[in-house]
Amino acid sequence: MLNTIQINKEKDIDEMVDTQFQPKGNSNIDINKFFGKKNKELILKICEKNMKKLNYL
Repeated sequence: MLNTIQINKEKDIDEMVDTQFQPKGNSNIDINKFFGKKNKELILKICEKNMKKLNYL
């Protein structure tokens, strides 16, 4: 890799780049229980416009 900013490499971390350090979260949770109904509605109100643009709704 070309070092374009001319600094010395302290340690090579290439072997760590694609390492997952935390376990994957549980995607099978009940959103209403996790956030609470009121908070979920607020999140949707705030995010709805961009969620539609990204085809999440």
